[in-house]
Amino acid sequence: MNALTPPIRAGEATRVWLQRVDEVLAHAEEAGKVSGDPELTARAIEAATWARGERRKIPLVGAERAVVLELLHLQADPSARILTKESDTVVLHCAMEAERCVGVYLVGRTRAGRVLNAPAQAEETAALLSQALGQSSPLPAPPAREGLKSPTTLTWKVGEVPIVARWRNSDLMELRVGSVKP
Repeated sequence: MNALTPPIRAGEATRVWLQRVDEVLAHAEEAGKVSGDPELTARAIEAATWARGERRKIPLVGAERAVVLELLHLQADPSARILTKESDTVVLHCAMEAERCVGVYLVGRTRAGRVLNAPAQAEETAALLSQALGQSSPLPAPPAREGLKSPTTLTWKVGEVPIVARWRNSDLMELRVGSVKP
C-alpha cells in the first residue's frame, strides 16, 4: 500500500521526479489487476489518476531529452534532432537543440486526416498540446473572418511559449508550439 502513496516532490530534477511518478503509476496499474480487495482497487485508481495528472504537468517544451523520451514512451536516440511520436491520427515532432526540446509541431498523421480539430483527432490533439505546455490547453477556435477571407494563422502565447495555429477555413491544419519550423 505504501507504493501507492503519492510522494512529495522534494526539489529533485524533473527526470528524477518523473521516474518516481512512473514508479507509483506502475505499482498502481499492477495493484489494479488484483481483484477482490475493494480498498486496494480504490487506492490503485486514486494513485494512477494522481500519477497521470503529474505526468501531464511536465511540459515537453523546455524539457531535457531524457524527460521527453520518458513522457512520450520513446526509445533513446541520442543524436536525433527531431523526436517523433505517431498515433493513429496525430503526429508530434519535438525539435531538440542542446539536449532540450525547443518546440513541438503537431500535424494530422495521414493526408485524409490532416484536420486536427476534426472529431477523430480533436481530443488527442488537445492532449498533446496540453502535454507540450504542461498545462491544460484547449484547441483554439477558428479565427474570425476578415471581410471575405479567413486568416490562415493565429498566434498567441501561453506564458512565454509562442503558439502558431495554421488554418484552412475553419480546419486546424497544424500547431507549432515554441521555437519550431515544420
